[in-house]
Amino acid sequence: KEILTQEKALIQNELDQQKINVEKLEIELFEHKKFTDVLKNQSEETSKLKDDL
Repeated sequence: KEILTQEKALIQNELDQQKINVEKLEIELFEHKKFTDVLKNQSEETSKLKDDL
């Protein structure tokens, strides 16, 4: 029974670690999306400026 409890604890630990990794990836993805949006806006503004010239 002791071994099962240890197994469960290890598995729970692993799950928690995976959850943390997923959260980190979601944050990175969000940051990347914000960055991409900024680049897209800059690109659009540059196009408008070129059209005005």
